[in-house]
Amino acid sequence: MLALPWGPHPEAARLAALFHLPRDGAGFLRERRERLRPGQARDDGVYVIGGLHQPAEPDEVLLQAYLAGARAGRFLNQGTLPRTAPEARGAAELCTGCAACVPSCPWSAISLQARPGVLSLAQVDARRCTSCGNCAAACPVKAIDLPGAEDAALLAQIEAALAAGPRVLVFACEWSAYAAADLAGARRQPYPAETRLIRLGCSARLAPDHILWAFLNGAPGVLVGVCPAGECHHGAGNRWAAERVALLQRQLAERGLDPRRLRLEHLPGDDGRRFAEVASAFAAEVSPPPARR
Repeated sequence: MLALPWGPHPEAARLAALFHLPRDGAGFLRERRERLRPGQARDDGVYVIGGLHQPAEPDEVLLQAYLAGARAGRFLNQGTLPRTAPEARGAAELCTGCAACVPSCPWSAISLQARPGVLSLAQVDARRCTSCGNCAAACPVKAIDLPGAEDAALLAQIEAALAAGPRVLVFACEWSAYAAADLAGARRQPYPAETRLIRLGCSARLAPDHILWAFLNGAPGVLVGVCPAGECHHGAGNRWAAERVALLQRQLAERGLDPRRLRLEHLPGDDGRRFAEVASAFAAEVSPPPARR
C-alpha cells in the first residue's frame, strides 16, 4: 500500500520567517537543541506542536498541546518579562549615524533618530534587543557596545589567555561550542590542555579585531565554534560570524599568512565528543612541532 510522505504545513515557511524560528532540511520547524529545555522553540513564549515541527500521531499532538498550554499559562502569569542579559548601548558622542548597525540587528531593535545637526543617532530598543552583540561587531566606529562583552574586556581576556605562551584560542558560543566543551569535560573526553576558551553570548559578537589581536599575541591558531546552521538562538549570529571569518581568511591569504590558522566549525552544544575531536585535530594542525635537541 502506498502512502504520501508527511510533509510540513504549507504555512511553516511563513511562520518561521515571521518568528525567526529555525527549520530543518525537510522544512519542519526545528526544536531547540538545549539539554534543559526540550520541546521549546528558540524564544520564550513561542511553542510549536503537532505536524508543524514533526510528524505526530493525534495522541502525541494532544500531549504536546497540554505541555504547550501549561508553559503558555506560566509565561502569561509572569505579569512582566524580566531581562536576563543587558541590552546593547550606544555612545551618542561616537555615533556618526552611518546606519551600519540597523540591518545588522536580526530583531529590528535599532533605529536612527534625528538629532540637532547633520548626524543621526542610533538608538537601541531594550525590549527587542536579545544581546547577540552583532551591532557592536558591525559598528565601524565602535559606538555600540554590549555590557559584559565590551571590546576592552574581550581584548583583555585574549591577552590573559595567551600570557603564558602560545595557546590555541577558541572563541566559543555559549549555546554551542562552550556547552559542548563543558560536556566534554564532564564526560572526560580529552582535548589539548593548552587550548584556551573565551565564552561568547553569541558568535555574532566576534569581530575581526578580536581574532587579529589573538594572532598578534602569539596564538598559533584560532578556532571559532558556532551553532549548527539554522539553530542560532539569536537569529543569524552563526551566519554573520561565518561571513566575517571567511572574509578574514581571504585577507590573511592575500597578505601571505596561512588562512588555515583560522577555522570556523558548527558544533552542537550536546556533542562533547565532536568538540574534543575538532579541538584536538585543529591543535595538532596549527601547533608548531617540538624543537629537536
